[in-house]
Amino acid sequence: MQNLLREFRALYEERLKRLDLTTSPENYRAKCEVYQHYVHDLLEQNDALINALKDSEIKGETSADLERSLTEELSLAKGFEEQLFVCRQEKIHLEVENEDLQQQAVRLREQLDDADNGKETLENAISIAHDDLAKLRIELDAVRGEVRDAEQKHHSTESKNSRIQSDLRLEQAEMQS
Repeated sequence: MQNLLREFRALYEERLKRLDLTTSPENYRAKCEVYQHYVHDLLEQNDALINALKDSEIKGETSADLERSLTEELSLAKGFEEQLFVCRQEKIHLEVENEDLQQQAVRLREQLDDADNGKETLENAISIAHDDLAKLRIELDAVRGEVRDAEQKHHSTESKNSRIQSDLRLEQAEMQS
């Protein structure tokens, strides 16, 4: 930009030097026109510089805003990164805990299977015991019947013995008389 300003200045200074070489009334008018163009160009350059400065200020503000925004975004990203780290640690912890729970579930299933097998064995033993008990009841009823029969025979035999003893005493008493 400075080079462009130098070129404009050099251009106008050269025109003015050429006009200084001649002295005529038209020369003054020509010098005035050169000065007017020079002033006009300088005003345009000033406007362009002011606009460029404004643009720079806007860009500077925008850059500052962007920098602030980036700083905020970086801060948020760091926060998210920390949360992600915590979540990953929690995930690892939960995976380990899940593995432990799965192993515990396998052990509990094995214990349940063993308990089911033990239950089945006990049910079979109870069924056999019920069958044996039923047989024993039948045998006990048979034995009770035999005991009753034996008691009846014994009672009958005692009655007969008692009669026989009584008859024998009578006969002995008759024989003694």
